[in-house]
Amino acid sequence: MQVSTSISMKVAKTRKAHTKSRSGCFPCKSRHIRCDQRKPICFNCERYAAECVYPQPKPVLAPQIDTPGLSPDIPSIEAICRDHTSHLDQIQAEGQEATLSISQLRLLYHFTTVTAKTLSADPLNEDVYSSYLVKVAFRYPFLLHAILSLAALHLSHTEPRQEKEELLALAGRHHMDSISRFRTDIADVNQSNYEAVFLFSSTLFPYLWGSLIGTDTSLDHTFDSIISNLFMTRRVRPLVHEFYETLSQSELGRLRPQDTRTIDWQFVVLPTKTELVGLQKFADLAHDIFDGDVAEAYNQAIRVLIVVFDVAAQSLSAPSDALLKMWIHFVTPRFLHLLSEREFGALIIFAHYAVLVDRASHYWFLVGASTKILTTICPLIPTQWQSWIDWPRAQIKMADPVETCAYTL
Repeated sequence: MQVSTSISMKVAKTRKAHTKSRSGCFPCKSRHIRCDQRKPICFNCERYAAECVYPQPKPVLAPQIDTPGLSPDIPSIEAICRDHTSHLDQIQAEGQEATLSISQLRLLYHFTTVTAKTLSADPLNEDVYSSYLVKVAFRYPFLLHAILSLAALHLSHTEPRQEKEELLALAGRHHMDSISRFRTDIADVNQSNYEAVFLFSSTLFPYLWGSLIGTDTSLDHTFDSIISNLFMTRRVRPLVHEFYETLSQSELGRLRPQDTRTIDWQFVVLPTKTELVGLQKFADLAHDIFDGDVAEAYNQAIRVLIVVFDVAAQSLSAPSDALLKMWIHFVTPRFLHLLSEREFGALIIFAHYAVLVDRASHYWFLVGASTKILTTICPLIPTQWQSWIDWPRAQIKMADPVETCAYTL
């Protein structure tokens, strides 16, 4: 400490006089260092990988007009709009304080009043998303960005076409900010932050699938996005695994849907009957045509899928998104690797999973997801194995054009 102090004093004595600037960025101000005011990122922020945020310019005051009851010091409507428009979609921060822009307030309002109601499997628990989640988000910027991204994405599904691209871009920016801040802010999951981490994970699944639907990209890019979604969904669960018991006893325990409570996943017993008859036959065939570890990975994925289908069949309501995630969590890493490598056996099993996704299309973020899955993986399955996905195509009511499912090397 003495060394650094003496160095600071020496620098202070030899520093050249300069004009003090009041328009530097917030990070430089907080460090008490001079900002070169380069935009969009000053030299210091670029050097320290900090988020470079500049103060809002003071609003232009309206010219004094002779309007009864109106103070001449109040800025004009034009000035206010111009000022806010130039700062849309940016959280202004100085120290620990943050200010939401008009755009962000719109998204927050949409989330609390509309989007939150679409996320809960039970309408009685909507307030956990609309109220409790938002309250936690005000303490964790990564969670706040996550709900803003989800709200923007939801709006892109409902607003006129001319706003769609802008809202999708806005959703993408908030999503990237949420991921970046999460990595920076969460070094480890502990008693103080596990609720925020759990709620953050609950926003990822709807965002990942909702951002995929409606996009017009190549089959390769779409397939890679789908695989990325599976890996991301699978990755977040272990983060709060040790807090599940605490979570289940808390307010957040209400988010656990009924269809995931009906079975002990530690002691899964296969049902005696299943509608996945074709997939059972494929499981029997797998031992004869695939290597041991591959056959076992396929059989395990099929067994879990049969159980999940059975749970969904016993429920009085459509399957919850939590039930869909169960299959993703319980398949083996080996299976996901085979799927990512586009092995046709894994693709056939995944095509059957798409049927369950189709039955959960009461969620706006899953509308069209099953069709997207099948149209993406169908051309990757060799012609001689195409008949194994006839049942999924019939269930999802897809046409079977030769061009769509032609196998290409």
